[in-house]
Amino acid sequence: MTAYRRLVGSRPLVTTRSVASITVLLLIGLRTAAQDPINFFPGIDDNFEQIRFHTGRTGNNQPEISSVLPEIRGSLSRWSLMQWSQLQVISPTSLKTNDPATRDSRLGLAKYAFSAPDGHSHVWIYQDPTSRHPVYELYERGGALTGAGGANIFLASDAPAGGVSLDHELLFEVDARITRASVKARLAAQQQGAVLAQVFSGFVIQFPDLDGKTLSTLFLQLPIARSIPALSEYRSCASGAKRRTIIFGALPKAASYLPFEVDRAPLKHLRYNINSYICELLTRPIMCTDSTGHKANWSVPGGAIGFRDWKIIKMYIGLETEIQDIRPRSDMKGPQGQVEVALQLGNLRVTPDHQRDFNLASCADGAPGDLPPQ
Repeated sequence: MTAYRRLVGSRPLVTTRSVASITVLLLIGLRTAAQDPINFFPGIDDNFEQIRFHTGRTGNNQPEISSVLPEIRGSLSRWSLMQWSQLQVISPTSLKTNDPATRDSRLGLAKYAFSAPDGHSHVWIYQDPTSRHPVYELYERGGALTGAGGANIFLASDAPAGGVSLDHELLFEVDARITRASVKARLAAQQQGAVLAQVFSGFVIQFPDLDGKTLSTLFLQLPIARSIPALSEYRSCASGAKRRTIIFGALPKAASYLPFEVDRAPLKHLRYNINSYICELLTRPIMCTDSTGHKANWSVPGGAIGFRDWKIIKMYIGLETEIQDIRPRSDMKGPQGQVEVALQLGNLRVTPDHQRDFNLASCADGAPGDLPPQ
């Protein structure tokens, strides 16, 4: 999975590819109503904000963010548009307003539209006619699969200072729908990952390891839609210098997954109980490999009962596509098909339930669990 790698810097090998690719790239580098719980990742909920644009490059092992701000009326956002493995990138100066090409049957014309020069990717920002809240559309087609994953664009945000603790249940909610979904390729090319489109969200979590002080990193990636279903969850672990980097790509759940097809209905409300995926991860030991190739099982240290020191430090949501496999071991490096996907999203919230503590006993009791669909 490309988001994993592009959030951090190292690029592990992947089979369930959308998980490991985004992790590396991420590490490189509130509603006021009293009755509502705090949203730890505001900016894609109530108001329009000025998102920052990644240039597609890195500097000093960090993603390079354009100093040019888009002409969006609103305060500076904590969210940035990240774009990796792109032949052409979306620029904050590519703004078009009320462009007829952006017309949506439900949302009308995009209030702000930014596109790559060749049109292979875009971020269009609509205004919901009822709530007046922003709705973001991310689109991508084409792309090549490398050791770091495919081509991707996604929105990413840092957590508040100090991170978000997992000692209480956390609910991630977002309204979403697929507005473009097309794949044309041999089944074998799709099964091998040469032609693929996937939509996902994820969280970068740091936690104390072994000595209780050294911080290890977990990349938790949650599927939203995929052009060909994943057959299994993805687990990976690399260790070194008493630290571990764990990647966990979960399997989809009915209440939080979209079919890979164009949806002309209103956006659907998706809900994820983040703690439930932590329980899934910890149900059995994880095989970790160190720099010498030695393998050993890892599980939560016996003395660790609570999750107060497990902290979400980043989150992301977006797309990955590819139509060719140019990794060294690939026998066929040319294009093997066509693929495109577009995701609309809005009302994104990550909120705590302070009435429900979370610890290892919560997992043993069979809770927490995802809520039923609305």
